Amino acid sequence: MQSESLPLEDKTLADSMIFHPPIEWISRMEAQIETAGLSMGFRESNGDPDAPPPGQKCLFRVCDAYRHFYSQYQKGLKCQFFPEDKRDTAILAYRDWLEAMK
Repeated sequence: MQSESLPLEDKTLADSMIFHPPIEWISRMEAQIETAGLSMGFRESNGDPDAPPPGQKCLFRVCDAYRHFYSQYQKGLKCQFFPEDKRDTAILAYRDWLEAMK
């Protein structure tokens, strides 16, 4: 299963996400993720105080996008994008989670 862990090692910049004001979270997702012409919503910060303010664009990497996918569709660990300096620690937790799934 080594090939499955490779995307989690890819720290290439993927694209960006922009958070919406909390008042709009019911009608919209918390944030909009844009990458390679695709757009998807993000609804996992739960008002995380480390999340950027509404309207601020933040960048994310390929490995962060895979981590988000695993959390949403493979019943993986909760995906937190913030604070940004803790993303690498979260990637290591995901690698351990994938290893345990073997």
